[in-house]
Amino acid sequence: MAEHYPPYVDGDVLPMHFYEAVQKGIAKDFEIIAGTNENEYPYIIPVYFFITK
Repeated sequence: MAEHYPPYVDGDVLPMHFYEAVQKGIAKDFEIIAGTNENEYPYIIPVYFFITK
């Protein structure tokens, strides 16, 4: 089962949830990078073993 880590709104670094910022018009000029790292693991392991030996 995949784990889910949503953004943590702490009021300091992240003052409000992104959807709330969009609704209020605060984030209208922000650029968004969206993607996934579901298949990142197979690429990291060979690099890890290469640099640790």
